[in-house]
Amino acid sequence: MKWLSALLIIGFITIGTNYMQKHFKGSQDTSYNTASIDIDTPNPNDKREWNSLTLPNKLEVLLISDPNIKKSAASLDVAVGSLEDPDEHLGLAHFLEHMLFLGTKKFPDVEEYSSYLSTYQGFANAFTAPENTNYHFEVAHDGLKGALDRFSQFFIAPTFDAKFVERELNAVHSEHQKNLNDDLWRTRMVLRSLHKKGHPRQKFSTGDKETLSGVSRDILIEFYKKHYSANRMKLVVMSKHSLKSLNNWVETFFASVPNYDYKDLEYDKNFFSDDQLPRLVEVKPVKDIKKLTLYFPIPNLTPYWESKPGSILSHLIGHEGSGSLLSLLKKENLVTALGTWPESNSYGGLFHVDMTLTAKGVGERDRIIHLFFAYIKMLNKEGYKKYIFEESRSMANFNYVFRDPKEGSQFVTQFANRMHKYPALEIEKRTSLFSKYAQDDFNHLLSHIKPEKLTAFFVHKDVQTDSVETHYKTQYKESIIDSKLVEEWKNTPEHLDLKLPEPNEFIPSQLAFKGDLEATKPYKLIENEWGSFWLQIDDTFKLPKANIHLNLFNNKLNRSPE
Repeated sequence: MKWLSALLIIGFITIGTNYMQKHFKGSQDTSYNTASIDIDTPNPNDKREWNSLTLPNKLEVLLISDPNIKKSAASLDVAVGSLEDPDEHLGLAHFLEHMLFLGTKKFPDVEEYSSYLSTYQGFANAFTAPENTNYHFEVAHDGLKGALDRFSQFFIAPTFDAKFVERELNAVHSEHQKNLNDDLWRTRMVLRSLHKKGHPRQKFSTGDKETLSGVSRDILIEFYKKHYSANRMKLVVMSKHSLKSLNNWVETFFASVPNYDYKDLEYDKNFFSDDQLPRLVEVKPVKDIKKLTLYFPIPNLTPYWESKPGSILSHLIGHEGSGSLLSLLKKENLVTALGTWPESNSYGGLFHVDMTLTAKGVGERDRIIHLFFAYIKMLNKEGYKKYIFEESRSMANFNYVFRDPKEGSQFVTQFANRMHKYPALEIEKRTSLFSKYAQDDFNHLLSHIKPEKLTAFFVHKDVQTDSVETHYKTQYKESIIDSKLVEEWKNTPEHLDLKLPEPNEFIPSQLAFKGDLEATKPYKLIENEWGSFWLQIDDTFKLPKANIHLNLFNNKLNRSPE
């Protein structure tokens, strides 16, 4: 059956490249087809001005002025979260987050803040994470000054009005209730509950009526005063207003936030007990889910920002080309998708390998894990090749230099959180760029990915369970993995189908603008038995980017749901 495709490429600026002349013949090739980009060259389209300052009360602030953004936004991040919940009041940090919205000494009306933001087409929100609590808002530019005034009072003189404690407890409880049938929340709580006894990572972070019963206004105030201090806070404000105006407003409204010079919070780096590992956890989901997730405890990766071993390892395990783990698992009809990422906290984290299983894969769980460790064995043997770093660095530089400007509450929230880890004006570079090829860093991380440290979560409706998690009532079963199986995984033979990704011949080696562009109107580039291919060149933005739209016309495509 002949099929027709229509391909439209728009927004593409011509760049010079020699990848057609350079062809890679294997991973041992030492030539790298990468572009040299000056990451410090100012983007002519970027009109933003940045300023970082620390107020006398040690509150660190980042100000961003951009005449082109649609709304103003601000975020304040406090370096305390649910890990500090007292055992007798689980969810207290989250409960406190809710209470700060309900009136301050300067603005006692509980509706004042939300009403003001609504008047200026704005909104506010907040969230509580294990190690931080974040508050943020967006508002029309004309309303920013008043919003900052009201927002700052959360951290200066909240009232904790006693008559709203019970009402907000119901709101916290309702928030937990809506998550009861969410398999992500349910599975995550099972994992937390299985951490080392006494480690705060075990705690139930959301809270409900049962865990927060007996919490009074005095208990909320005690927690607030114990943990909320200006030296633990990071503030980001972004607006079209000038840096001078933003600076004046921040100094006026936030200089009175109390500072108690509290020390940074620290937690035990060993959050799993050795006698718990390796283990299998079988979880019964609400929905018809077939998943296998492999967890490995890893160190805090923030100090490795120059080499980013977590990103490199995720790229290698998660790539989808020839020789990849996913291609082999798909070839054997065991999985349909695979994703990897490192979770990093101040005390350590987990490396996640998440797989969606086929019906066949459900019955061959051990085979999937076997092939995973065969891939890890290949990585240990082949090592971290220089071309992998060069490609990652080149594409990171490219994406950094030609990044699209972001704005809004999500953007400032991300920056406020990252200011706890990096200098404010270095955040974009340190989180985006690869500046050091470090085999030792990569090997150190890879050494943690081994059978002895495995926690495998198998999520399927037909699993046999013997336990029930307390807060979500999730049924599960935990068992130590048989030592013979662990030895098999440790000594798994090489698999010839598993290889490092080939060098990428499509990474451009030149990015210089080639001059005047022709044919800015769409024109037909190719017409043959495979279809019609049209090209439009956009000479407005002069950026090396392309949008590709592919339409396939084939009467087989809609013949059945499959």
